[in-house]
Amino acid sequence: MFNGLIVILTLMLHIYQTYGSCENSILLPELAKRSRTYKADAAGTQGSDPIVVDNFLSPQWYKVSFDGQQYLMPDANSMPAYEQCGTIQPIYLSGTHPDKGTLNEVPHTFIACELYPHNVCENEIEIQIRICDGSVQYYLPRTSNNAAYCFDPPDLQNVRDFSEAPTESISTLTVKSELRFKEVSGSLLPYIAFVCTESGDTDRGSQNLFYFTYWYIDGVIEFVQKGYEGIGNLTEDSLLSRGFSLGIMIQCGVKLARNATGLMTKLFKSESFFAGIRIEETLIKMSSNEIKSLNIQPTVPYGCYAPKDRPIPTASCRTKVHLFSPERDRCVLSDTNLGAQNIKSLQALCGFEILGCYPGDPECSVTKQTSAMNITTRFLSYDDPKSYVLRLVTQSAGTHEIWKGSVLDDVVVNIKDDIDFKDKVCFSHVDPHMCTGDGKIYDNNEFAGEFILYWNTEYNIVIQEKTTSCFSESEEKGPFCTCAVAIRAGGDIFLINLCNDLKFIGMTACKDNGALVIRKQDELNYQVETHIGTLVKIRIGPNPSKLDYTNLMNIDIVMAPKDFNSTKGLCGIVDSIKENDYHDRNGKALDDSEEFINSWKIGSEDTNYLSPTCNPNVSTWEEDGEQLFCTCDCFSDDLSSSCRTLNPEAVCSPTQYINCTVELQKTDDLCSNFRDKCLPENRKKRSFTVDPDLEMQRRAKLADTTNNSRRKRQTNEQENISNEQAIDFCTNAIGQSIASKKLFQIYWKDMSTLLI
Repeated sequence: MFNGLIVILTLMLHIYQTYGSCENSILLPELAKRSRTYKADAAGTQGSDPIVVDNFLSPQWYKVSFDGQQYLMPDANSMPAYEQCGTIQPIYLSGTHPDKGTLNEVPHTFIACELYPHNVCENEIEIQIRICDGSVQYYLPRTSNNAAYCFDPPDLQNVRDFSEAPTESISTLTVKSELRFKEVSGSLLPYIAFVCTESGDTDRGSQNLFYFTYWYIDGVIEFVQKGYEGIGNLTEDSLLSRGFSLGIMIQCGVKLARNATGLMTKLFKSESFFAGIRIEETLIKMSSNEIKSLNIQPTVPYGCYAPKDRPIPTASCRTKVHLFSPERDRCVLSDTNLGAQNIKSLQALCGFEILGCYPGDPECSVTKQTSAMNITTRFLSYDDPKSYVLRLVTQSAGTHEIWKGSVLDDVVVNIKDDIDFKDKVCFSHVDPHMCTGDGKIYDNNEFAGEFILYWNTEYNIVIQEKTTSCFSESEEKGPFCTCAVAIRAGGDIFLINLCNDLKFIGMTACKDNGALVIRKQDELNYQVETHIGTLVKIRIGPNPSKLDYTNLMNIDIVMAPKDFNSTKGLCGIVDSIKENDYHDRNGKALDDSEEFINSWKIGSEDTNYLSPTCNPNVSTWEEDGEQLFCTCDCFSDDLSSSCRTLNPEAVCSPTQYINCTVELQKTDDLCSNFRDKCLPENRKKRSFTVDPDLEMQRRAKLADTTNNSRRKRQTNEQENISNEQAIDFCTNAIGQSIASKKLFQIYWKDMSTLLI
């Protein structure tokens, strides 16, 4: 029973293939070469004009229309010659071809003959013919080797005698693109013409030859032009009518004949011309801390419309090629630097800007200049993807139709790292212990003061720390621990300063508002991530059992790939080599830790970020001339959606976290607090007006005065104090009162000055 079912299903499939609907048909390939006047390269299927062979043809129904013309199989009354029809053994219809008026959707069976030199019907092949939607269709099975079915266009059907092929030849052919303009409703609209040019100055005008020009798109004949006028041209309108856009290979081929129905010469064919935008590298290999250049070069001109009979516009003619990642970003920032973000461009334009031309410049060489942009990767951990895809699409704007929404080849970026950044942590801990990013341990037992802990010289990101005595009220007695830390990236500065009970935690600059991602885990723990992925963990009062540690902190800096070979300071040079971590400002190797620590003290030539201020000496990332990270994402596979009309300007920021799932509320709150208290337009709303920057400096000075006075009393309790010292002491006492602190938080006004 089961075998019987298989037989029935097979029979049903055969009936469907034979008597199926008219939609069950495809176009027969290489129709333009199957006429009785076309002779191909009989040497084989390789070369500039290979023969047509149907021994691999899929048995099914075929349409035989080309350029709107109905082709028909020649019959015994118009038998082809050997090695014609673009093959060696041509196949024709035995007997007479049925008249179109006698055909319908019901197939009719006929016999076709395979012609050999010694036998006009060496092999018989059963075929079927029907008419569907007014067009003749053929059911064709496979053939023997070196054989193919013949089909003639209307002007050759029933023609029996052909004029001999000319003996003339064609010189070297080259495809070139020209920018031309056509008049439409009073405007000159641009289009591209592809010209098949022949080398030399051959003049065949007196010979009255008939030209057949064949246009190949990606290796297939798509257009045929015929006439006595010479070699034909191909326009972008013809390409668009067949669904072609930029990014295709174009070749032209020419055959000569005495007339439209004469035998043709051999094919003379050009080299392939790439019409589109060439990408220098579609496979890019880079390390996670590297920046690579992506280069493109258009090979065809771009044009802009101009009014007819009016002056050419003076505005520049240009379009854009958008770059984006078709894969939605899955970047998530947690309490460690894990998660990934796709490739980002390092410029405000997501892609490339292409210059074009107005009427009068057919070459338009300005379009064909090479353009370049830099790309990098947001790479944070060993679990991140090792491969990314970038997509390039031309802008869907302007009046040059073939340039609109053309999809270029995808660019694949493979991450291949030869760097080791795993578990690279620099720290400054109380008690006190220091460690470079490469793991070199040392202690700071000799120096109190302000230091550059970390400095990424490639991105100019700085982390500074201030140290004080770990156990004593005297700042001069070691060992020394951190009481303040400042993190600067671009125009943003985050400061925690607990020295001398100052207790300042907040932003002192918010010009970029995103170069730092700040998270407050609780009152004692903060995490700050820089825009290149470096993670700074700050633990206040690291040992709760020791009251001396209340205003001290541990700092851990987890290195990112972009820190590799780019850091200086007390964290050393992160390059997996401990031996070179001790170095001075010029990179000179140092022998001991004391000399190393002393060389990274903040001096007069450095900008100090460790004091509260409303007027920091800091520029934004862009003002410093640094490159911005930009998101160029488009998350739709449907290129008719917004991906085609993607805004050419990226969403740019100094930070790479534009598309990350990250909580920025703490950063926003701190920046809002900073702006509320520092910006003049916000301070005008208050009853008191005072320079908040001077007030912060005063509070820092008062904190130092308190500490100095405390130390003074401890070292010489019997010594009389001056009137000035008494005023300072009282002023600080009032300033540290709860009431004064509350008023300061509201008005940024030290009320102690009003009471003294």
